[in-house]
Amino acid sequence: AAMHYAHYGCLIRNKWIQVVYCFYELNLLNKLLDIRKKYPSFKIVMRMAGNHWYEQCKKNNSLIEGYERAFNAVDSINFLFKGMVDEFKEKLRELDMTVKTKHEFVGDIGSAVEIGRPIPYLQDPDQFEMIMAARFSHYQKRQDILVQAMSFIPDEIPIRLHLIGEGTQKETVSQLVETMNLKGRVVIEPFCEQSELWQRLLKAQLLCHACDYEGVSKIIIESQSIGLPVLASDV
Repeated sequence: AAMHYAHYGCLIRNKWIQVVYCFYELNLLNKLLDIRKKYPSFKIVMRMAGNHWYEQCKKNNSLIEGYERAFNAVDSINFLFKGMVDEFKEKLRELDMTVKTKHEFVGDIGSAVEIGRPIPYLQDPDQFEMIMAARFSHYQKRQDILVQAMSFIPDEIPIRLHLIGEGTQKETVSQLVETMNLKGRVVIEPFCEQSELWQRLLKAQLLCHACDYEGVSKIIIESQSIGLPVLASDV
């Protein structure tokens, strides 16, 4: 940790970095705030794109003070969409946290994918391909909902779901697929590079994104950019 601290500090100083853009992970925020005490020449912009910080505080009240300090100390908060501003403030009230943001703005970081389809959108009557590309996390992402939904679709309907990614819940979801006798209809695949994933999306018929919150993920933006229909959780 000490080596990382020194490395980040030297990088910020030597490269004359003026803005550091980060997520709300508390360990990273604390590290940046400590570095700024020594090198106060940069601003910290924090991306707020989910409720994991809130879930963590609910599980461990000792984290509330640290998040409160960090949220007050950052120079600006980037909310993913307008509704998240009110949601964030509601969560603060629920946790009895006092946060006065110095600056805030709404906007997504967008996508590097080229807009438009290089190939037509095709529907194969012999196979309907769906993809969910997301980490198998113990919070937020809900591949299990899609697997359960697939169990209700009659076998004679030619449909297949590809779950692409890595994470702590991958084995649990794999066991659910096996328990529900969905092997072959639900295919679990490892993480793939972004360019490869875009090619997979071009050949699919539907992008699925099941989650408990953060319903406008980057993969949704990328899919819409290339004209792939999206099935998303209403969150």
